[in-house]
Amino acid sequence: MDSERAAANEQIEALRKQIKQTEAKLQAAAKQMSQAPSQNPAEMQKVKEENANIQAEMERLLKLLQSSQEEVNNKDKALHQLRE
Repeated sequence: MDSERAAANEQIEALRKQIKQTEAKLQAAAKQMSQAPSQNPAEMQKVKEENANIQAEMERLLKLLQSSQEEVNNKDKALHQLRE
């Protein structure tokens, strides 16, 4: 069980790292969008699409993180109940 928990914690940490990287991408896209008025419409559309993709990736990663944390919590509960 400890090895499973360690693996789950590693997965959670990896997801957190991906979330931080995605947040950085999102901030860069937001900065680029703030400069969008000086860009042509095609570039502006590309930035908007990239921003939407980044936001979707962030939501996916957050859902994965939440489900991983729930899984660890459920396993901890089950282990605690078995010990009682």
